[in-house]
Amino acid sequence: MKLKFSEYVDLKDYKAYQLIEKQILYNKGAKYGQIVFLAGGAASGKSFAVQHFMQGSEFKVRDVDKLKIAFQKLDELGKFTTQDLLDKYGDKISEKDKELIQKELIDKNLKMGDLNLKTPTHVYILHVLVRATGSKDKTLELMLAGAEKGQLPNIIFDSTFKEVSDMTDVLPKLFAAGYEPKNIHVSWVLTNYQIAIKNNKSRARVVPEDILLATHAGAAQTVYNLVTTAMPPSVQGGVYVILNNPENTIFIVDPQTGKAYKDKKGNPVIKDFKYLTLKEPGKPAKKELDVKKQLLTWIKDNVPPGSVDTSELDKLWKNLNILYKALLFHKKSGKKMFTVQN
Repeated sequence: MKLKFSEYVDLKDYKAYQLIEKQILYNKGAKYGQIVFLAGGAASGKSFAVQHFMQGSEFKVRDVDKLKIAFQKLDELGKFTTQDLLDKYGDKISEKDKELIQKELIDKNLKMGDLNLKTPTHVYILHVLVRATGSKDKTLELMLAGAEKGQLPNIIFDSTFKEVSDMTDVLPKLFAAGYEPKNIHVSWVLTNYQIAIKNNKSRARVVPEDILLATHAGAAQTVYNLVTTAMPPSVQGGVYVILNNPENTIFIVDPQTGKAYKDKKGNPVIKDFKYLTLKEPGKPAKKELDVKKQLLTWIKDNVPPGSVDTSELDKLWKNLNILYKALLFHKKSGKKMFTVQN
């Protein structure tokens, strides 16, 4: 079968994809010492982004959702019970949550392994138990065990980023281990909230609707605050926003079948996706007007209504636009805008 030129180009792209596939390379794809705080509301496709957009195979990933599944398996194996966790960590669980656990698990003589991850209440119970045990900190200790400066593992912290403490609580431990500020990065996977609602209903672990909303609103506000006013001085790596809606990801398609090509692991091969670089490693945040305008547009089009107050930046953008147009006019006319007096 003879291919059209456009089909030939796609096929050629696929054969060379390992060399040209678009990805975010943290500090030029460094093998060691990179930390990525991955923000994004529940069901925003962060796992997909890690796998396809950011060299996920080069990173260890701390994913709290996987801890929930691990707790279920450990309970099934008899390593501990729900009552064991309540006895040991009960002081870190609210009375309201204790009553819920008593009603849904203990009174029904159920194990954590019996909980259905498509039932929002069950997912919430697992979240409460995992949080109470401090298992997130313990997994970080395991990831860093035996690591030496110069060969510190690349780690992605997969979190909603609903609170900035998701990052600031971890930073002291990372710096103590030897990580450098220039290698601490932030990436926000921004997905339209309505799409996230649909994703949430169809995935294996269903998040309660109020928590889904809180994670998207919280992630949006936290990242917005970081990139506009409050980035900790100890975070000097890159800052990126990935727009992860279906229409923003382009696959390399087999012209004969119309389906995306797959790599050796069976994953579709990405030809292009949309993202913004708000800050490059070791450099100040970008101040270009078009970058800020694009960020504002993405936020307004995709986050839950009212979750981010952009009024001050809207005013600034309006004033900067006026100034920009005035500068262009005076440049074309050859007139001076300002007179400098000694």
